[in-house]
Amino acid sequence: MEFRTRVNSHRWLSTSERQLSVVLEVDATGLIGGDVPPAAAEVIVVDCSGSMSLPPTKIAAARRATAAAVDALRDGVRFALVQGTDTARLLYPRAAQMATANAASRAEARRAAADMIASGGTAMGSWLLLARDLLAAHPGAIRHAILLTDGQNVGETPEQLAAALRECAGEFSCDARGIGADWDPGELHRITTALRGRADAVRAEADLVGDFAGMITEAMRKVLPDVRIRVETRPGTRIRFVKQVFPTEIELTAEAVALDEHTAEFATGSWSADLRHFHLGLAVHPDGAPRHTDVQVGSVRLAAARPGRTRAEPLGAAQPLLVHWSAAEPVARQEDPAVEHYLGQARLRQLVLAGCEALDQGDRNRAANLLGEAVQLASSSGNTEQLTRIGRLVEILDAATGQVRIRDRVEPVDLLAAEAGSVLSVIAPASAPEPEPEPEPVRPDRRCACCDLLWPGSANFCEITGQELTG
Repeated sequence: MEFRTRVNSHRWLSTSERQLSVVLEVDATGLIGGDVPPAAAEVIVVDCSGSMSLPPTKIAAARRATAAAVDALRDGVRFALVQGTDTARLLYPRAAQMATANAASRAEARRAAADMIASGGTAMGSWLLLARDLLAAHPGAIRHAILLTDGQNVGETPEQLAAALRECAGEFSCDARGIGADWDPGELHRITTALRGRADAVRAEADLVGDFAGMITEAMRKVLPDVRIRVETRPGTRIRFVKQVFPTEIELTAEAVALDEHTAEFATGSWSADLRHFHLGLAVHPDGAPRHTDVQVGSVRLAAARPGRTRAEPLGAAQPLLVHWSAAEPVARQEDPAVEHYLGQARLRQLVLAGCEALDQGDRNRAANLLGEAVQLASSSGNTEQLTRIGRLVEILDAATGQVRIRDRVEPVDLLAAEAGSVLSVIAPASAPEPEPEPEPVRPDRRCACCDLLWPGSANFCEITGQELTG
């Protein structure tokens, strides 16, 4: 297994500054498994509430997509189908355990999927808890779930869903999809943030089969079930936040696990041969630190959690987190180009969400201003996926200046797709070379009080008399 890590930051801070931003680049594109694929367990959760029959083609598409997902499972993978309404029901297998994928079980599962009926309400927390219970029997496997819904979680309170997510966090990862025009992207993002997956919209029922099969195929590529970012801080340094910023934005801070007073781990979910970037925010303080030299304020490394072991195993060497303090006041706040880029991607997400909200409320002028700025930022950063999704809401007159016009007719599904895709980012450009080291301040010559000879300002003692120099 091979992980390559790199830290980018503008570490040259004035003593009046208190924040250090770092981008951690993790390249696992060389990550490989052994000759035998790792154990895997998959739960496919399908919303079968009454709204899935409006129109009936929606539940029909879900049946076909579920069958396609089952067919994408490799032999030996443990799997189950869950039918979600105002309760969670195990659709396949009938016993309260997972089946093993082979030709016979896939055929049985396809027949079970064909019998899905749309009736009842929506209680996603209960669906996820059943998935957790099924997956708990396979602690050594790479555990993953798919969740499809067409509606909002009206069958339970937000507090109930939050409690379910706390119980499921760290147990398995989950990707979620919304279909139709009545689901809530924010709700799905809360689920996938807690469970380290990705939420997105299915714009057309015909796309659902390919989307389901693709999610399973990606899950089958996973090699490590639980990779964590371990951050160790020195006294006087505090972690403000840790978030994934590429390929999607995921807030990792809330589920941090403290190992001791100065060390915390942040779960990133399961990994295949991935390339991911993370943004770390640290509060730092110059008191007592030397000036004009690199000072280590902490370190960051990856670790892999293993079943039955109390502490995650380090993956590769720790990368130092450095600050170079200077009393000189900067003309303007400086950041590393990678940090600046991902701050811009975060701003892009905020603009898209705010623009969609304004459009949903009928404020077309405000929506045009916000989405115009989003178009400008997406264009300048090369985020073509975001540009495509925003382009379904507005006519782009001039992307470089952000001139747009709200389309006469905006489809609700396109509004949801733009909101769901607001987390999508593009990779940062290569960082600029580090600046030359800051020169030491020039000190005047110093005179020996005994022999009256002059010595360079950097000298501390007279070489003739051994007398300590003054002045």
